Amino acid sequence: MTDRTGGYAPGMAGGEPPASGVYLAKALASLAGAELELANKLFNNAVNRAYYASYQAAVAALVAEGVEPDLENFWPHDVVHAQFAHLLIDVRGRYPRSLRATLKAVFDERLKADYEPDVITPETATEAVRRAHELVHAVAEELTC
Repeated sequence: MTDRTGGYAPGMAGGEPPASGVYLAKALASLAGAELELANKLFNNAVNRAYYASYQAAVAALVAEGVEPDLENFWPHDVVHAQFAHLLIDVRGRYPRSLRATLKAVFDERLKADYEPDVITPETATEAVRRAHELVHAVAEELTC
């Protein structure tokens, strides 16, 4: 484990919160789930898992940069979206600008998949998984450097 993945975020049980590596592991597992769901033509589920893979990777990136949640162990989605894009892309330049809209775009598709009568097409699900893959692997590469 590197210094980047060995840092802790506040607030988990036992007084020892998880390292960013724990969030990254969750992101990788969610991404694997998204890929399985896509392969099985479960497009709503694929989009859902793609979003959570992206969100968990963004949390891992923020934790690795020493960002702490406003409330103990609570990472609001809108805050993660904003901080990842502004702080880690715009200000610190840790990630490419091409990832700036990923969280919001995949989040919007997840809302459709989970709560709306909209049909998630194979193309939409494939794009969501592709975007999640790009974000998760960019974070994984950054955290293991």
